[in-house]
Amino acid sequence: MRKNILMIMAVALLAAWTPARSEAAGPQEAKKEQTKQEPTAKGTLQSSEKKDESFYRVDYVVSELDHGKRTNVRNFTLKVKDGERSSFHVGNQIPIAAAGGGFQYRDVGVRIDTWVKPTQDSGVSVSTRMEISSVAEPATTQAPITRSFSLEDNSLVEPGKPTLIGGIDDAASDRRYEVEVTVTKVK
Repeated sequence: MRKNILMIMAVALLAAWTPARSEAAGPQEAKKEQTKQEPTAKGTLQSSEKKDESFYRVDYVVSELDHGKRTNVRNFTLKVKDGERSSFHVGNQIPIAAAGGGFQYRDVGVRIDTWVKPTQDSGVSVSTRMEISSVAEPATTQAPITRSFSLEDNSLVEPGKPTLIGGIDDAASDRRYEVEVTVTKVK
């Protein structure tokens, strides 16, 4: 027990000392931490500042049309760092009776994964993976019936301009789903 107390005190002392040491190092030491050495074509090292990070606001609009009339619109927004993935998931789990008794659960709702990368010509490449599912109208059986659609897309879009990236017809009805994306640079 005494060893544990001494160990905890040593860790706490080390943690308290480390920030004080970096603050005492001064502005020149802090600047050294912000720069890194990169090799040049001749094999020598040169100093360069950290690359600016870019963030984008990605707005998705999913429209549901029935016989050509817009009946439902859903909006989803994600903030995405250049070159990294951002995800969104919301939903419920519905119980489905298992063959041997008990229940298994199925996720229904919305799942969106997106990646953004600027291009050389001031456009933005946006990759989307989207799944939307819901419980259909009550069925005559005890098991719930679910409806779902999914979309995977890679598109080149103009920043700030809405772009249609997918249109999906429901095979079992006259419904159609359309997905629009708008990408806006925020930093």
